[in-house]
Amino acid sequence: TAISEYLSGIRPAILKGRSERALLINMRGNRLTRQAVFNIVDKYAQSAQIEFKVFPRMLRQSLAFHLVDNNADVKELQEALGVTDSSAYNLYNTILKIKYDRAKTRSVNTVNNDEITQN
Repeated sequence: TAISEYLSGIRPAILKGRSERALLINMRGNRLTRQAVFNIVDKYAQSAQIEFKVFPRMLRQSLAFHLVDNNADVKELQEALGVTDSSAYNLYNTILKIKYDRAKTRSVNTVNNDEITQN
């Protein structure tokens, strides 16, 4: 995988024997700054022609929603997000429930409108 390749080959080659606790580093072997991460996300969002501003926190939130949506437990979510408070899990779970309820209502309304139009 790309992560394995980064951890076993690319990252050590950049560090050249030096130690760095941060997982993500720049080409000089220093940890990525908040601004550097923002710039990377922005660059790829533009190249993907995304028409709205994309922020790094959106990736984190997207990960959280996908984990909760795929039945990850509290511990898995905490580990992935680096948090210890279970309230984050409850928040994402609540938001997903609201979104599903709204989507269900929209789909029922669409079906009902289609039936009315066909009759």
